[in-house]
Amino acid sequence: MTIQHARKPLRADAERTVRAILEAAERVLSADPAATMEQIAEAAGVARTTVHRRFATREALIEALTAWATERFAAAVDISDTAPPLVVLHRVTANVLRVKLDWNYAMARAAASANPEIARVHADVVDRCDRFFRRAAAEGLLRADVDPRWARRCYYALIGEATHGGAASDGGAGPDGDIDALATRIVDTLLRGVGAPADGRRHGGRRGRPRRGTRAPARIPGRDGGGARRGEDNTAYEVNGELIVRFAKDGDPRRRAAKVRREAALLGFVAGISPLPVPEPRFVAAERGCLAYAKLPGVPLIDVAGPPAAVAETLGGLLRALHDVPASRATRFAEVDDEPTEAWRREAAATYAQLAGEVPGRYRPAVERFLAAPPPEGGTDPVFTHNDLGIEHVLADGARVTGVIDWSDAAITDPAVDFGRLYRDLGPGALDAALRRYGDREPAERAVFYARCAVLEDMAYGIETGDEKYLRKSLRALDWLFP
Repeated sequence: MTIQHARKPLRADAERTVRAILEAAERVLSADPAATMEQIAEAAGVARTTVHRRFATREALIEALTAWATERFAAAVDISDTAPPLVVLHRVTANVLRVKLDWNYAMARAAASANPEIARVHADVVDRCDRFFRRAAAEGLLRADVDPRWARRCYYALIGEATHGGAASDGGAGPDGDIDALATRIVDTLLRGVGAPADGRRHGGRRGRPRRGTRAPARIPGRDGGGARRGEDNTAYEVNGELIVRFAKDGDPRRRAAKVRREAALLGFVAGISPLPVPEPRFVAAERGCLAYAKLPGVPLIDVAGPPAAVAETLGGLLRALHDVPASRATRFAEVDDEPTEAWRREAAATYAQLAGEVPGRYRPAVERFLAAPPPEGGTDPVFTHNDLGIEHVLADGARVTGVIDWSDAAITDPAVDFGRLYRDLGPGALDAALRRYGDREPAERAVFYARCAVLEDMAYGIETGDEKYLRKSLRALDWLFP
């Protein structure tokens, strides 16, 4: 929504000059509301005459600044997309906070402005918010006994306190702070309040038995909450390029809530022991099946041609840290997966029987010899593992690993399982580099066994879903797994 101006449209260079003046005016007037046009011109890096040519008086400059900020405020309150209300709420909150914190002086003036155009914009924003909260109530985000208009008024109060009452400097956001964290605090307070749960529950608990063969998207496309990627267990949204918001698909509300609480507790546990970044929960709405966490930088290694060898060494260090955690400490967050190697072999044989025709002929004799041979004996005591450390779950920027995602299959199991995924996806050189950093070659033989089983699983997944990336990496791995 645009506030009408009497002046004609400006050329691009003139528009840049006007914006520089308005941004300087916001900075200077926020620090000193009595600042002069000369001080604003100096801060903008332009001559005083340039400011006067664009704005005849100081009052005209302030009126234009107020209108500029109001337009950006109206654009921030975009409730038009069809994403779940919780996603829209977080996105709009973050966008509004940016405007109100970046244009604090101008927004305060707008609230007291007598300009009918500015008043019209604010009235339209109120109407949009009321419509949004009615939708939120209809879709179950609000309690049935909550008046949507009251919810909107509480929301406005939280936004006002966050931007004017000091919350931005109380660990939420500031000049160098985290707008997303402050938005999360506001949404969480609006939906949960500040009291302890009536039943005294805390997040956490035991998770279900880990499952092999599940896959979730490594990256979530879409922007501003409008795009979604649907995995087997969750629908995920990316909000403002900063936040991943996931909704569990499980139709049983109790089981869904328990699963979300368990995963949030697991991620918190992992964040405390991992030397690499992992998704850290920003807010949890377990009853809605919702878990949100900050988006990590980097791209999945599955999308990188020829991942650098340094990646494997870094991952060896990660596995050392994970596997050194006492299993007794991890049992609150992950179950023991004591499936014997013979069960792995049988499962791999059943998978091969279904896709044998897709395996290139030159590899089939080696695959069949492997499946006919007895599996290796179990190794050392089970340890806490990622349990699905494929390259689709490792993020990197060049040779630097920027994060490890998808911990939902984490389990207390044979340490060689993690090395098996690395060997399957990155090859023998990577396995050697990871084991050197790890400081123990004991898992090497079983890592080869697990890699050979897992490549058949990945190949079947690629064929079943039509995911060419999984199929290509599996076919490439056959060269070193079944020479």
